[in-house]
Amino acid sequence: MTGSLALEIQELARPELDEVFDALGMSVTVSRAAPVPDAPPPDLDPWGGLTLPPAASGAQESAIYPAYGYQLSTRERQEKGIGADIPVPIWEVLVHHAAPLDEPGFSLTLHGGELPAPLALDVIGDAEDIGAVRVCWRLLCRAPGARHALGG
Repeated sequence: MTGSLALEIQELARPELDEVFDALGMSVTVSRAAPVPDAPPPDLDPWGGLTLPPAASGAQESAIYPAYGYQLSTRERQEKGIGADIPVPIWEVLVHHAAPLDEPGFSLTLHGGELPAPLALDVIGDAEDIGAVRVCWRLLCRAPGARHALGG
C-alpha cells in the first residue's frame, strides 16, 4: 500500500471512528511498567505475553484512550479458534489508533459503557493494526476477574 493511500484511509476513517468511540462511551487505560535501568528482562506468561510487575512493586506509566470492548460468545470463541482450554471470559477490544500498542509489555483496564466496574484484561498475543494503516487496534484479551455472561 502506498503512503498516500494509507494517509487517505486514515483521513477518512479516523474521524468516523472517533465519533463511534465517543458514542459508545468506553475507554481503556494502557499501563506499562516504568523503565528501570539495568533491570533483568521481563518474564513471559504461559501465552507468551510479557508479565508486568504489580502496580505496588514499581512505577507505572499509563494513559487513557477511547476504546470499545465486548465479551466473546461461545460461538465467537469457536470461530476464532479459542477453545475451552482458556477457562476465563475472552474479550475483543478495539482501541483508538493513538494508543502505543505496537510495543509489547502493556496491560489494559477497560472502563465505561455498561461495565459495572473497571475490567482488568490480559492481552492474548499481539495487538493487530486493523488494515495495517494505523486506524484502530484490535486485541483479544482474557478477563480473569470477570464472570462468564454469554452463551452460544
